[in-house]
Amino acid sequence: MDLAERIFKRSGYVTLDKFGMRFHPTLKVWKMHNGVDKATVGKTKEEKKWKQYALEEGFVVSAGTDSTKAIFAWIEYPSREERILHYHLDKLYVKKGQKVNENTVIGLTGETGNTTGIHLHLGVKKKINGKWVYVDPETINYIPQTIKVNGILDVPTIKELQKRCGTIVDGIISEPSQLISEIQRRLISGEPI
Repeated sequence: MDLAERIFKRSGYVTLDKFGMRFHPTLKVWKMHNGVDKATVGKTKEEKKWKQYALEEGFVVSAGTDSTKAIFAWIEYPSREERILHYHLDKLYVKKGQKVNENTVIGLTGETGNTTGIHLHLGVKKKINGKWVYVDPETINYIPQTIKVNGILDVPTIKELQKRCGTIVDGIISEPSQLISEIQRRLISGEPI
């Protein structure tokens, strides 16, 4: 799954620039582009200011405004050993040290800093040999991490399984169960649960 789709919780955005060397649109020089740019769509500027969400449990490494007046947030996801940059935000709703989860709104897409329009610059760093290194966000499959059960099939675990499988979320496994049928179908087809 595309990182932007996970962050926006919707599709319909447009890729402007990919990861790699490019001629910078405002600085007018060749420069490394350490991320991907995703333009949000809408009829007005306000409609283009989409909410951006955290991927899963993590924490805010840094957040604020940089020297170009761009509003940003770096979110670290320990289970993935990844940090994700939300850049050019219009509004920021998190602060350094704050814990986040998939329901946390990081901010709104904007055009702060050196930009030519409203979009989200997504940067990703992975921990490689103990150092944080930029990687191409489009080379990573952003499927949700596996559920940690700890040997107990309790109500929260059942609800999480139901949510991920797209069935009724009630925390109950009954006969016949949509959840069990969907898990069996996915196991047989080789799809992730």
